[in-house]
Amino acid sequence: MTVKLTFLGVGDVCNDVEEHGRGGFCAAERGGKGRARGQPEHDPLCDGGMLSPSLQSGFDGGQNTTGFTNLEPFDLAVAGNHAFDFGPASFTEQMAASKYPWAAMNIVQEDGSPIPALGGVLIKKVGGLKVALILVGQDTSPSVSGTESLKYLPTVETGVAAAIWAHEDGADIVVGVVQTNSETDRKLMASLMANDGMACVKKDGHGGPGGHGAYHHSGPIAHRKLHQARARGQ
Repeated sequence: MTVKLTFLGVGDVCNDVEEHGRGGFCAAERGGKGRARGQPEHDPLCDGGMLSPSLQSGFDGGQNTTGFTNLEPFDLAVAGNHAFDFGPASFTEQMAASKYPWAAMNIVQEDGSPIPALGGVLIKKVGGLKVALILVGQDTSPSVSGTESLKYLPTVETGVAAAIWAHEDGADIVVGVVQTNSETDRKLMASLMANDGMACVKKDGHGGPGGHGAYHHSGPIAHRKLHQARARGQ
């Protein structure tokens, strides 16, 4: 049996400037149409950079972005650094207003307890396959955003441990939806490739120069890096 899975990762969606005639929330919303057309293997994901920055978000704390994306909700969104540009309280409000769940398993409260309603690992059946979605934020976010008293566990160690757990728990494929820079990307993939038998895909939402919007595959699927063809809207 052949199963085709489509993971559509959207990052920095607040940047509504067109590239080659594409861009902004309209392009992001089209990505959710596959699920509406009865394609359960079509999985739209937000990999960071949504609530801010934009001129409108400066006035409403990102409420406009939540309203737009609620029209065609993501399956899941990772809490990237821009999620906290207006502080944890504002993020909590937008998370509650969203019609889709948010997650980042390495972000905890000051006392180490989980942030209410913020998930970490999602296990779902897609096309007969057991798929594990691992969501992790960039642990350098406190230096660039208003995370206040929130604590970040190490991105690489936390993400890899979760991927190994999901694999041992019987996941057919592990998908990392992460908001990380290129250096962290390389560390994550090196650690995953060191684990024989891992079949992983990582969707990057904060790659920086040369790495933004990139897909990385490891394990028996392939040992290569596939760059997203953003100019063609793929």
